[in-house]
Amino acid sequence: MSSRVLILTGALAIAACTPPEKQFEAGPGACEGDCPGAAIDGGAPKSDGGFQPDAQADGGVRNELCASGCDPDPDAALSSCVPQPVPGEPSITGLSCRIQRADDGQPVATCKSPGEGAEGSLCQGGDACAPGLACAVHPEDKGLGAGRCRRYCCAGEGCTTGTYCGLLPVFEPTKPFPEPLLIPACAPATGCALLEPSGCVAGQACTLVNDKTTTCVTPGAGGDGDACPCAAGMVCSPAKVCRKLCRLGAADGCGDGACVVGGSAFPAGFGVCAG
Repeated sequence: MSSRVLILTGALAIAACTPPEKQFEAGPGACEGDCPGAAIDGGAPKSDGGFQPDAQADGGVRNELCASGCDPDPDAALSSCVPQPVPGEPSITGLSCRIQRADDGQPVATCKSPGEGAEGSLCQGGDACAPGLACAVHPEDKGLGAGRCRRYCCAGEGCTTGTYCGLLPVFEPTKPFPEPLLIPACAPATGCALLEPSGCVAGQACTLVNDKTTTCVTPGAGGDGDACPCAAGMVCSPAKVCRKLCRLGAADGCGDGACVVGGSAFPAGFGVCAG
């Protein structure tokens, strides 16, 4: 997501929290913590409330996977690995930051020699990928016997249209631990249809994960107002709170509440329940 969108989002969020008498007549719950949507007057949405989807399908930017040692995001992968001079030893240059397993199997960000693999190219390990890229596996890579160089997105940003910041397993030729090492990386989105149960395979649901970008994910348990990750039919707000998706103008879907415009990042015709 661009800085311009983030600035606009913040401005809209402030506007949505303006006292009702100064902006609009607030409905029930119109500004509870994360301002999920504006109140309505006569059935018409008056503001999008600053709501934007979270960049990550599970509702949490995984900075804790990236914060130890150096920063693997593309803009910082090289600059965060400037070697400290050691008296009497030659200097080492050209290192980049990537996430790998520590001895205990946990993720750790470490300065390593990078490869030349461009984003999307096949890889057998992180040392094959250029700075800022991880060798990660997506379901579409099944059967390749390799991963692909994919962009790190520790801050949940920087993924291009058609992709989103998700958690992908690092490609490991062997299985040193029973659980995969998950890292935040830009993953291809499926472009599924919201609120269409048949749009995803069994056990998955369609949700909004980026600017007008949808994908099939394994849903969580969070209902409306609960913490993310969210159940099917929900979207994770910037405050990491689940909000119920709805179709604008539909007579049902929100119980006693109303469907309001979710934000500029929502596909046309969709919003969130408020009230």
